[in-house]
Amino acid sequence: MEESATAAQYAQACSKDGALPMSETELITPRERVLRAVRRQPADRLPTQITFTPLAAAQAAHWLGVEPAALPGVLGNHIEGVGINDIVRVEGDTSFDIWGIGWDNTINDGFQVNVNPLADLGDLQSYTFPDPDDPALYRGLQARIASNEQGRAMVGSMGFCLWEKYYLLRGFQSAMEDLVREPALVEDLLEHILAVQLAVARNLASLGIDAGHTGDDFGSQRGLLFSPVLWRKLLKPRYERLWSVFKSAGLPVIHHSCGDIRDILDDLIDIGLDVLNPVQTHAMPPEELASRWGDRLSFYGGICTQRVLPHATPDEVRTFIERLRATLGRRGGWIMGPSHDATSDMPRENFFAMLEAMGVR
Repeated sequence: MEESATAAQYAQACSKDGALPMSETELITPRERVLRAVRRQPADRLPTQITFTPLAAAQAAHWLGVEPAALPGVLGNHIEGVGINDIVRVEGDTSFDIWGIGWDNTINDGFQVNVNPLADLGDLQSYTFPDPDDPALYRGLQARIASNEQGRAMVGSMGFCLWEKYYLLRGFQSAMEDLVREPALVEDLLEHILAVQLAVARNLASLGIDAGHTGDDFGSQRGLLFSPVLWRKLLKPRYERLWSVFKSAGLPVIHHSCGDIRDILDDLIDIGLDVLNPVQTHAMPPEELASRWGDRLSFYGGICTQRVLPHATPDEVRTFIERLRATLGRRGGWIMGPSHDATSDMPRENFFAMLEAMGVR
């Protein structure tokens, strides 16, 4: 397909039901494709998943001539995240969640927090931790899982899980200082956070999900945010306890961490990690990931939203995706997709080059 291909030309190259032509004997569902990728087992093709920031979703929907809500179906996404209903009130431009964290509603190409409820430690004595067994948190989730007309993998989503929840409560700078100045506070607050998240994980697992997906950014572009020793002391044992909820239910574990976390990948695998997301490939070379960990770990993401999708040529986008197919995907253990939510700085031509190289629509 030429770089100048229009949305109509692209759509014409696809089958009428929105998928590329497949064998008449093909019976594999999106859910089964995902689970085979998790287990690094062969399938008819690799599963795909494309998500967007709100601004990028509106842009992509315009290019495809659909509404933003239709994008998962039009693009043939294989995963549907199932998370708790955690927003409890809106005040002006700020949405407050069950933890009292205030999220900026005006940000539509990322996220920003306006309110850290424990920025002042004097507020800790009066702070009330959320009730993880509140039925309102799970209202409608069972019905969503049961309906699942697209046959997707229904994944229990728990973003901003432990460390990120800590710094969203305290503020990032205070949280980093606490690691050195207030180690007892860090341990105590993490235990309270973990107690809530353990119950959430148990409740999500009981709904019939296909996998657990936690999220905590442990890394920056240049390495871990803190030493491996500190991570192993504060977070490794707590994640082992959290992931054991999913493991005891027979569910695989997906974990999201941005940045270069190679120093703790063996630890993560040892305590139960099955799939690494979002695979920031300009922080961790895909060749190294595949050669060192690809026999024990599957990958989800990797198509660079930092340099490739916004700044490369369409041919370079296609070449980069083929590089990932030959590395991350060589054992079948790759859920194809961007290395984070696609953002609005992605040119139209690169969007369609990505779809073509991924074989979606």
